[in-house]
Amino acid sequence: MLRTTTTLFSFLLFISCQHTPGPDSPGKSYFPLEAGAYSEFRVEKTVYSENQPTKKAYSQVHRLLGNAMNTDGQLIYPIHFSTRNAANEWKTDSVNAAWTTINQAFEQENGKPIAKMYFPLTEGLKWDCSTYNSSKVSESAARDVDRPLEINGKYYPKTVTIIRQDDSTLLSRDKYIEIYAENVGLVMRERLNLQYCHSGDCIGKGVIESGWKEVFILEKFGKQ
Repeated sequence: MLRTTTTLFSFLLFISCQHTPGPDSPGKSYFPLEAGAYSEFRVEKTVYSENQPTKKAYSQVHRLLGNAMNTDGQLIYPIHFSTRNAANEWKTDSVNAAWTTINQAFEQENGKPIAKMYFPLTEGLKWDCSTYNSSKVSESAARDVDRPLEINGKYYPKTVTIIRQDDSTLLSRDKYIEIYAENVGLVMRERLNLQYCHSGDCIGKGVIESGWKEVFILEKFGKQ
């Protein structure tokens, strides 16, 4: 946690010199930040192994925004992630952070700032989500901006799909998308990493040899 906090504040010192928080830009309502806001997700993870039965595991994740900290005028919200333990109680297992500037929305992932969105959000907009960290260029794109969508029996009048990765070859499939709803935030996340059969007659037929799929679905949200 100390390393995470140090990394975060070093970044905030850098970005506060470049961006001055201003009025909300179109699209910021897809990334709402408010102390006490929480969301609960159902998580389904599927693991594929060659010559082995497909394995599925289910869990729940609770996401809670803490009180904002003010660093040179930049508000940063700690995010507490919890999972249910054997006693059916929520137990915090990690803490990240989120913040917005006049034209971007950020969230920490593995101690690194990730540009989740770029404002104003428009159809087909692309940006490097790794701009402010040492990772290689990683392009994100906005799709289906303001599209109504029903997910898990819940209707959202306006959503946007952020595509962080969508690569497919004869030998592999990699996908990472996030769907956000206006005034709600993240409602669905899907990550997929598959390796296909690469020998004999099965090449190019989409026969899964190994890999995994993970899906987060919002079940409940509100404010504590």
